Formats: sequence, C-alpha cells, structure tokens
Amino acid sequence: MPKILNNTFTCRDIDECISNPCGANSQCTNRQGSYQCVCDGGYMPKILNNTFTCRDQGDIVAESNCEKIPAECLVDILIDEIHSKEGISETFVPAVLDRVPELLNNISSDASVTTKKKIDYVNSVLQGMEHLLSDVTSANVADVKYYTVNTTLSELQVMIVGPDAKAQLPSVSLQTTCAQLDIDLYGLAKSTGKRQQTSAAILVLKHMEDTIGADYFITRSRRGSTGSDLKTTMMSKVISVSLTPNISLIDPASLTLRHSHEADPLGQMSCVYWNGSAWLVDGCDVTHTNSTHTVCTCEHFSTFSLIMQTERPPERELSLLYVIAESVGIVFLTLTLLTFALCARDLDIGPEVTNVARLNLSISLLLAHLQLLLVQQYIDLIHPQKWLCRVLSGLQNFLLWSGFLWVKMDILLLFISIKALQKTLRAGPSTGHLCVIGYLLPLVLIGDAVVLVPDGYGTEWCGVRTYRGLSWILLGPAYFIFLVSLIILVMVVISLCLVPASKNSIRNKISIQAVRVFSQFVVISCPWVVGSFWAGGSSGLLDIFFLILSSQQGTFLFLIHCLTNPQVLCLWRRQCQNLFALSPKPLHNM
Repeated sequence: MPKILNNTFTCRDIDECISNPCGANSQCTNRQGSYQCVCDGGYMPKILNNTFTCRDQGDIVAESNCEKIPAECLVDILIDEIHSKEGISETFVPAVLDRVPELLNNISSDASVTTKKKIDYVNSVLQGMEHLLSDVTSANVADVKYYTVNTTLSELQVMIVGPDAKAQLPSVSLQTTCAQLDIDLYGLAKSTGKRQQTSAAILVLKHMEDTIGADYFITRSRRGSTGSDLKTTMMSKVISVSLTPNISLIDPASLTLRHSHEADPLGQMSCVYWNGSAWLVDGCDVTHTNSTHTVCTCEHFSTFSLIMQTERPPERELSLLYVIAESVGIVFLTLTLLTFALCARDLDIGPEVTNVARLNLSISLLLAHLQLLLVQQYIDLIHPQKWLCRVLSGLQNFLLWSGFLWVKMDILLLFISIKALQKTLRAGPSTGHLCVIGYLLPLVLIGDAVVLVPDGYGTEWCGVRTYRGLSWILLGPAYFIFLVSLIILVMVVISLCLVPASKNSIRNKISIQAVRVFSQFVVISCPWVVGSFWAGGSSGLLDIFFLILSSQQGTFLFLIHCLTNPQVLCLWRRQCQNLFALSPKPLHNM
C-alpha cells in the first residue's frame, strides 16, 4: 500500500491476517506482500466454491465412506483434490504442505500398513506435490518472482523467471534451512532460442527420511550381497527439486545438502535419488563434502538425499556361547595335535600313509581358531589399526585355506596307499611337495584376491568382505577342491574293492582310515558350504548350527582320530603311565 513519510513516497506491507482471510479453524501468518494459511490440528484444507476452508478430518473421512485407516483416507482425498484442481490458489499450498507430511508420518508409524503400501503412498505424495508445484509455477510472470512457504513440517522455495527477465548473475540460488540449489535459470529461459518462462522449486518434506530411509539404498557394487559389513545412514532431509518446463540442463546443477548429524570422516558419502522404490546413485556425483555439508552435482532433477556408508562398529562384548564354543574346540584341537606329534611313530596307519597331512591340518586349524578368538576379544584395540586388521584378516583366510587343502591331501595320500597295495604306484609325493601345496597355494589365492579386490580384507570384525565378488573369488576354488576331493573319495571306495583278497588285513586297516578321512572331510567342508549361505546375515537356529560346525572342528577331529581309535587310547595310556612313573615319590619316615 502507498504511504507518504517525510514527503517521501514508500510502499508498506498490508497485514491481510487482520481480516482473517483464512476462515475458521485456521491460522493466518502475514508475509511480505502476501499471507499464509494453515489449518488447526485435526482439520484439513478444502476448496469449496473457490474458497479456502478448513474442515474436520473426521467429517471428511465419514463422508467419503473410506474403509482404510484415517491417515490413508485423508491422504487419498487430499491428493485427489490436488489433481482435480487447476490453477490452485497459492493460499492452498501452505495448508497442504503443513498437513501432508503429518498424514504420511501417521501412515508410516502404523504397524498394520505394509512396506509396499507405505512406498505407494510416498510416491503418491511426491506426484501430488509435483502437480501442486506445476500449478504454482504456471502463473504468468513477466520478470522474476519468488514464492516461499515455511511450515513446521515443510519448506518450499520457488523462483520463476519470466520472458522479460534480464540476467543479473550467471546463476541463482534457491535456499532452505537444509538445502541450496544453484542453477542458471536465466540461461535456461533462452536455451531454446526464444524467451520463455522457466521456474525451479526446492521442496523439503520433513521426516520423510523416516519412511524411506537408508534401508532402501541400492548401489551396483552391493546388489546381491548381504551388506553385513557396512552400515548405511541417512545424512540429510529428503529434498524434491523440480524444473518447469522439463528441459535438459545446459550444465549440471549444484545441490548443497546440509548434514542432519555429524559425518564420519572415514564414511563414504553418496548423493542419491528416489526412483520410486529405492535410493540410487545414478546421475548424481559428490563434488565436495565436509563435516556439515555435501555438494552434489546432478544431471537431472528428482527427489534427493544423502546416504553415508561406514563400517559397522564392533560390538563391545563377545557372546558367552561363542567364547565357550571356541575354547572347547581349541582344547580338543590341541589334544589332537599332541596326538599326531607325540605318537606319530607308534601309529600303525598303513603303507605309504603318513601323519604329515593330519599334523599340518591340526596346526592350521589350531592357529586359525586361536587367532579368531583373540582378535575378537581385542577387536577394540585392533580395529583402529587398519593395516593390522587387514593383515590379520588375510592371515585368518590363509590358515583356513591351508587346513582345507591339507584335508584334500590326506584323501590323496589314502588313495596313493591303495594304489601302492595294487602295485600300480610305487611312491607318493614327498613331505616337501605336500608343504608347498598346503602353504604356497593359499598364498597364491589370497594374493589374487588382494589384487582383484584391494579393500576386500579388513572389515569391522577384521574379516573378509562378502560383496564385490570377493566371496566367489575365494569360494570358487574352494568348491572346485571340494568337488575334486569328493571324486577322489569315490575312487578310494572303488579301489578298495579291487584290493586282492590276500591283503585283507591291510585292506581292513585302510578301510578304517577311509572312514575316518571321509568323516574328517565332512567336518572340515560343512562350515564352508553352510558359511556361503549364512554370510552373517541370518539368525536363530542357523546361527547356532554354523557356530557348532565352525568352532567344534577340533572336537570332531579328536573324536574321529583319537577317541574312537583303540590304538591311540592305548598309546595315551602308556604315555600317562610313563609320565606318572617319572614323578617324584613322597618321602616317609624321615
């Protein structure tokens, strides 16, 4: 309104809210050159006879005969009204933006609403907001116009550049409290060779990140993986950016997003957009990031957010069941190793069969389980040292691989002993050759894995990552060796049947050894097979089953080779008698 002050012509803002233009059950907020209407709690905006009103939500639901939960009914009604209206008044926009996020939050917090239905409502709301903004920006503007809405649950800023606008800056900024868009609207207005009206809008629907959170994040590198070693975190509000008309960008737009909480310096930040069912990274790149903000350069406009990936922090305490199980397995592995080390010369296994494979198998498994238990006990001290964590991860993998190969060589030695009985083979590989296979081949396999996937070792548990193909780089050869070992076992059974009857006594001994070798093969192989399906991502009985299979390998080996072997029991009894015989006798009558 015009005003003369000190003989000077000025224009002062009129407070439209004095006349209560929003009507009953609403709140009016005066703005520079305009006003803003929002409905009171429990009321919803409606347009009746081109007049803005706020009606009771319960009455609206009752009149609609809707059988869904009230929040779903109200969202459906409100979105339908947005789509049915043309040229929606700017007065209607703040009321909608104040109510829609609240209704969407009510839907997402209702346990009876399925995840698919929640996503459907998110997409419906986003489409409704796009239609709403297209109506706001369709008004003819000659020069430049800004339109801003701020409510408790939303923020909106719109800039419209008309055909008569003159370029003042190479780019303009649209800014809310949590996002800023930098774009050359003046250049876009002239990009088609003729002057035309263009507009850009940035919309924040607060708390939408609670509905479509980081659980919906998908990247090409992690598809098909369990993702057990990475934690994803939403780092910003959900921001919708639109451009009218929908023309190609001359240069990528810069979108700066404010972090909703402190960023991890070691975390990997991703600019993501919503594709209707998941968060994807296509089309947006992180060009700069610090502790409080991240700048995304985007080639298209959509609904955006920030997601950070970090390694899951290690738990402070290990499960008591895990510690007990591993400790029991280590005790029996130690007893098995002592059996093969101290009683090797006295064990009558059979011709051409030695204890080399079983002795080295016990050493590899004992070191592997001992290292695993100690690393997890002191993970808080080890994990910050990234290089140490990776070295221990590789060492753990090396020991398990070595144990698996020694099982295969034990089967091979058994097969060679049978062929020696049939006089089709004179001698098997030497101990040196066996050690080369048992220890050098795992180093080669792990070296290949490090070259192909450099960051594959050193997870939050100082283990091996289960994505980016690393699991198959290691499991592929394991399954191949498993298959070869199985074939050799079948050949062992067939060869035993062909041993001459004159050598029944020796054949019986080797048959017993064949049963033990087969049992040993099952004990060592089962954790590999089950682990490929488990990968840390399941729970319940399968967790316990995997724990028993992996931690009690030493217990099973002790049962197979020692407790069920009368010869070993006799040797241990003799060793104990010799030990007690050497102990000093008590002195009496002194």
